[in-house]
Amino acid sequence: MDAVGQRLVVLSVGTDALGASLTAPLERAGADVRNVDAASAALGSLVTNRSEVDCVVVDDPPDMAVLDFVEAVSSEWSALPLVVLAGNDAEVSPHDAFRVGATEYVRTSSCPRSRSSTASSSSSGGAVDPASRVVSAVWRSYTNGETPQNGTPSGTDGVDRQYLVEFQNVVLDASASLMSAERDEIATKVRWTLQSVGEFTGVDRCYVFGTDGADPLRLSHEWSRDGVAPPRADVVERHGFDSPLVDRLDRFENVHVPDTADLPNRPLARALFTERGTAVVVPLVSNWQFRGFVGFETTDGAREWSETEISVLRTVADTIAHTLERRRREEALQRQNERLDTFAAAVSHDLRNPLSVVAGFVDLAQETDDVSHLDRAAAAVDRMEALITDVLALAREGRTVGEATTVRLGSVVEEAWLAVETGDATLAYSTDDLGTVSADRTRLLTVFENLFRNSAEHGSTSNRPRGGDSTEHAGSEVRVGRLETGGFYVEDDGPGIPPDDRETVFEEGYSTDSDGSGLGLAIVSNVVHAHGWEIDVATGTSGGARFEVSTADPTPERRPPRSDAECPD
Repeated sequence: MDAVGQRLVVLSVGTDALGASLTAPLERAGADVRNVDAASAALGSLVTNRSEVDCVVVDDPPDMAVLDFVEAVSSEWSALPLVVLAGNDAEVSPHDAFRVGATEYVRTSSCPRSRSSTASSSSSGGAVDPASRVVSAVWRSYTNGETPQNGTPSGTDGVDRQYLVEFQNVVLDASASLMSAERDEIATKVRWTLQSVGEFTGVDRCYVFGTDGADPLRLSHEWSRDGVAPPRADVVERHGFDSPLVDRLDRFENVHVPDTADLPNRPLARALFTERGTAVVVPLVSNWQFRGFVGFETTDGAREWSETEISVLRTVADTIAHTLERRRREEALQRQNERLDTFAAAVSHDLRNPLSVVAGFVDLAQETDDVSHLDRAAAAVDRMEALITDVLALAREGRTVGEATTVRLGSVVEEAWLAVETGDATLAYSTDDLGTVSADRTRLLTVFENLFRNSAEHGSTSNRPRGGDSTEHAGSEVRVGRLETGGFYVEDDGPGIPPDDRETVFEEGYSTDSDGSGLGLAIVSNVVHAHGWEIDVATGTSGGARFEVSTADPTPERRPPRSDAECPD
């Protein structure tokens, strides 16, 4: 206390360790702050005036390492409270500070804030406000844990208790930052969380291996100290789930590895961890599903972990899992909205074909008084009803294709041709040669209808002879046939599709017709890929466009079937 025994005397060690922003709150709380730049001068002052100093605060003195100064003070004056100040980029970790005798460790920089979060600081424990933290730490050190000024819970565990309180504050700051992060901020905030926890606990690297459930676990986020390499991104994919480590994680258990040198000689464990260190690995769990794991690892020797620390690390993993799941849901919602927009356009496009057929045959029946034309109109209405039924099922069930059955291609070709306004175009095919295919028949009809419509609109309209046939044709010819490798093709005798356009022809909105919607071939592509097939554009035998649909099992070079999330139709 000071000369009159009424104010707490705080010795501030370091170049302006307690600046004006921190000194003023301490003085308002009843402290007398005395600043000393050099650590050697502070040690000398303590030798001559120890009884006048109630607490020491140190932050990077110019002439001595912080840990050396703390160890010197604690070894000589073990009862003297000592607070270590550190910014987020400090080299001194709380674990090391407490190991050499610090009674408090305070970060003087707050966590990064989300653009959507408020800029106001907290006064309920100093999780965000550095000044409140310092005031609390100084009084807590001097009063052995009691801090009536800010209501921080008291305890009797000494150093361990204070370390855990600070650890929890770090995690709370990180959690608040993650929970308020915008979608494009999440990657940065996850890495900042790993860095904050890693620096506080004194580990050398932290990493997240994650999956969405379909892909293998891969490194998605990491933080490492300078000179420390992160794990390989594909280490799990390369070595597989081969050890009790993964079995325990898959059961949602925390895994503590006291010494990585003692691990059994399993490929994954040896490839993931460094040769000698310690590790804590906790699972990422979302909606009761294993989504990956978070690792906290030292690389140069043993570090003891208490069960309480491991439980706090589990909280970190749970928050990261929740944040990544939120991002997945937001991205899925965005994709769903995009699919709905495309879906609405595709439905109107698909319904236009049978509507045109209905209108045409109704007009014809009125002009000729021949009601037999209404049979064709009624068939088109049936087709529309089938489409609407399928659309409703797709919207309600979220599927892209229904149950596959063995379909005779010839019957699908005939039905699709009758459902499309083809003008003077003619269809050439051999029913017996087309064979069968395993497909959703209704969706396959959509493929042929759109291909036929595209061929009829863009095929030849001249009266030139076809190949060796001397017969003149009034319209274009559309030909359907089988592929030797498995599948079928549809080709016309029009101008064809330029090679430069063949990669974009299936994109939504692509059309060479100013009146076209540009959706027909996009619909074809979506349905084909939803079946797990491939579609390519080539040059037909008459120089026109040729669409080849391969229904064979995809080879490693071919693209696998797209999931529902990838198929907007």
